Amino acid sequence: MTRLMQLSGSGTLLPWGATVSSIRSHEEHFKWALANYSRMIMGYVYRLQPLLAELNERRAELGKDPLAWGELAPLLGMSRQALQNLASNRELKVTNTRFLEAFCRFFGKETHEVMTLDPPLDPSGADQDEVDRLVALGPELTPQNRPACHVEELYSDEARDRWRQNRATG
Repeated sequence: MTRLMQLSGSGTLLPWGATVSSIRSHEEHFKWALANYSRMIMGYVYRLQPLLAELNERRAELGKDPLAWGELAPLLGMSRQALQNLASNRELKVTNTRFLEAFCRFFGKETHEVMTLDPPLDPSGADQDEVDRLVALGPELTPQNRPACHVEELYSDEARDRWRQNRATG
């Protein structure tokens, strides 16, 4: 495959359409990824603690009492314990969109403001050569060669245990 290259203003050879700053951004991401490879088990984490703190700051400005998890839980239709478990991020979560939508509507936030991936994803997206290789495997795709984005890789008992261990040591 031929890749077009361009010369930047400083004389640096770059992939076509790239800028020096975009390359630096990707370099920084990959340096971080390599340094943190042992905790690259991805999982969604809720941002409920900072959202509640932000909400309570606004309430204080209005002269209102702060809300606690126990007061929030019935408003959201869940138990205090369930809400605190989701907010603590101590467990890999298999959650449903009902909870996510309830949080978004209550806090007035979009999904990416309520829940984020930890660690963040590579902004360049999937490696398309790897996608083609995996598609070509078809029925030969097995637990030994399935991709990291496979549901069983993300939410199996083994994934949960790895996630717990990485959260504890991270």
